[in-house]
Amino acid sequence: MNEVRVNRKAASRVASGHPWIFASDVIDRDGAQPGEPVRVVDQRGHLLGTAHYSSTSQITLRLLSRQAEPIDREFFLKRLRAAEDHRKLTVHYSEAYRVVHGEGDLLPALVVDRYGDYLVMQTLDQGMDAAKQEIASCLQEIFRPCGILARNDVAVRSKEELPLETEVLMGEVPEAVPVRMNHLRLCADLLQGQKTGIFPPHHTTIIRESVVREHPWVARSLMEAFDKAKALAMERVHRQPPTLLVFGASWLRLIDQTFGKDPFVYGVGANARAIDMVQTFSVEQGLSERKQPWEELFPEEILIMEERLPGS
Repeated sequence: MNEVRVNRKAASRVASGHPWIFASDVIDRDGAQPGEPVRVVDQRGHLLGTAHYSSTSQITLRLLSRQAEPIDREFFLKRLRAAEDHRKLTVHYSEAYRVVHGEGDLLPALVVDRYGDYLVMQTLDQGMDAAKQEIASCLQEIFRPCGILARNDVAVRSKEELPLETEVLMGEVPEAVPVRMNHLRLCADLLQGQKTGIFPPHHTTIIRESVVREHPWVARSLMEAFDKAKALAMERVHRQPPTLLVFGASWLRLIDQTFGKDPFVYGVGANARAIDMVQTFSVEQGLSERKQPWEELFPEEILIMEERLPGS
């Protein structure tokens, strides 16, 4: 196993519990190869742990262990079992949950989600990507899933010079997978979608019917105020990203690439698919007797306002 030497700043950060070491803090790479596990030592040669090495990312080392140990199938099997054992204590009434959450489960750059009898994983750095078949084998042993899908089509992998791809690692994965979460029945599009395949509205503003009848201008005024407030906020966040971290701007660009310049779309028409899905689930689960037309759900002023918008 190659040995990578880091400076005092990195050693201090590791001692405080931080799992990352940046390229600027690496003194000697000792011939380390992309994605391989390496021993990490400080300037005096004192062991800091074992990490995955990246040859291209600014996050050069991601600590896997505070000890010197082989990063092999036994290592992954132990960590994955520990992650699932923790979920058994914390996850209830749900067939869909996150099995592995990167650094939180001492498996940096690895994400594994469970959807019933299927698993979806992401290997986001060179080390985890090199080990993905071994990881899939361990997941197969623990969960016995019908299929394991690698959704490695996320832009962050480009920083590791890894291809953006989606591939079935084991078994078969259908286009839609039904799951139950907290007594709700949902359908997940594992191959194409973002979880359920929709980006639901996070907030709904409710006004009493009596207020709208007496003051019909209220709904429209609120909508215009929210639109203006959002426009100001988005302009400000693009002008000055709300973070002191050097990669804050790159995160903002990634959000723009994924969701567009307006990630939180307001309005009835723009959220029509999500509204329809919510109503469908509500009827299927007995919470509502029927799907309601928009004029029963939204004030007339809002519907008229949207009809007048360009492109509506």
